[in-house]
Amino acid sequence: MDRTEGEVAVQFLLGHLRIMETTKLELCKIYIGVWPFVVLNSAEGIEALLKSNTLLDKALLYRLINSWLGTGLLTSPKRKWRGRRRLLTPAFHFKLLDDFVPVMTEHSRAFVQRLRTVTQRHHREPLDVVPLVSCCTLDVICETAMGVSVHAQEDADSPYVRAVKVVSGSFLARFVSPWKWVDSLFFNNPSGWDVKRNVEYLHRFTERIIQSRKTEYLEKEPLIVTATDASVEEPGVSQPYGGKRLAFLDILLMSHLRDPSFTEEGIREEVDTFMFEGHDTTAMGISFTLYLLGLYKDVQDKVYEELEAIFGGDVERAATIEDLKEMRYLECVIKESHRLYPPVPIVARNVDEDSEILGHCIPRGTTLLAVVYTLHRDPRFFPEPEEFRPERFLPENCAGRHAYAYVPFSAGPRNCIGQRFALQEEKVVISTVLRHFRLHSPHHRDTIRLTWELVLRPVDGLKVQFLPRSLA
Repeated sequence: MDRTEGEVAVQFLLGHLRIMETTKLELCKIYIGVWPFVVLNSAEGIEALLKSNTLLDKALLYRLINSWLGTGLLTSPKRKWRGRRRLLTPAFHFKLLDDFVPVMTEHSRAFVQRLRTVTQRHHREPLDVVPLVSCCTLDVICETAMGVSVHAQEDADSPYVRAVKVVSGSFLARFVSPWKWVDSLFFNNPSGWDVKRNVEYLHRFTERIIQSRKTEYLEKEPLIVTATDASVEEPGVSQPYGGKRLAFLDILLMSHLRDPSFTEEGIREEVDTFMFEGHDTTAMGISFTLYLLGLYKDVQDKVYEELEAIFGGDVERAATIEDLKEMRYLECVIKESHRLYPPVPIVARNVDEDSEILGHCIPRGTTLLAVVYTLHRDPRFFPEPEEFRPERFLPENCAGRHAYAYVPFSAGPRNCIGQRFALQEEKVVISTVLRHFRLHSPHHRDTIRLTWELVLRPVDGLKVQFLPRSLA
């Protein structure tokens, strides 16, 4: 798809959002094709939506990625979602997530080495960080979700990496052309054929990993963890056999072997969902944060001082969980980056029965759009909202702020299950980069054009110059 086509669609939506901002509208109704949408951008309206225990069905537009994800946690209808959420919650227990820090560190170090190589090759010219970071986060999520390495940072043009890019990028192409929302039409044209081929490749890849891991488990049947979900709280659960670290896939396989009604297809849906959500969103969060740090030198210096206090100048020491907890100012920086550039800028829900939001009747069949991008710029909660001020997220400055004024990972019962994983990974990657490089971003924020592919993206990338600290 021509990138300008997507920009036009996004600008059309942003135009309505600007009208809402200037006129202080709490909600407005728009049509895309023949489909009615109600746009919410106030904390009060978004709270009513996200707190609801009935408005839990994801909007029809999420079906545009069902060919890859099926009806996993991201896209599943609410009846299926409730059971899956209960099933998957143990996989995100803090003790299991803590075991992923060495994986994140390993790939962060590979990222630093890749930056050194690419920077030298380009004579220290600014680089587009987005594809570089995306390969790093893809390596992390493949190893943590499936327990395998795809070596995306070594070969960014591998079949798996290419397939992820094609399928992820197909969302915007379909969203901006309502006739492509119909699967029978989209998958019967050349672009649809290409997406279908790549989806089939991704499914085969995941299915092979599932079968291999399942065979491995069955051969070691006496050592399979047979306890209930509470088993994740037992020390050592991250090493069920042979001292091997658990991946998310292992947790799902244990559930499948205890209860075959959770099928292998269900495992594939959830693993593919982890891949989609844990790769792109985290990559954009890291990319925008690195860009902003390169733009605001005073903030970058404060983060570096914090890291120096933690590591004492030892750039090779790996970060521990305790180190990550001490990165309080870096956490504020990441949160402020997510405020200005929320990786998921819009949350969409389907209204399956007549409902009421802010005193307005919302008829069945409407799609509700919670516009996080606009919400995060509400001057009631964030004075001078376009200013980059990490101090907004110091504890004393958060006190009294509306609970739904800042929702980068959504909120309420259907919030992002992986938000702690994402923040942990962002801290590891960003701190590792800053310990080795000074950052400089040559382009001001006013020049950054944005587009929406479920994930917020810069149209022309994000240029950052990486200057080795040992030589700077």
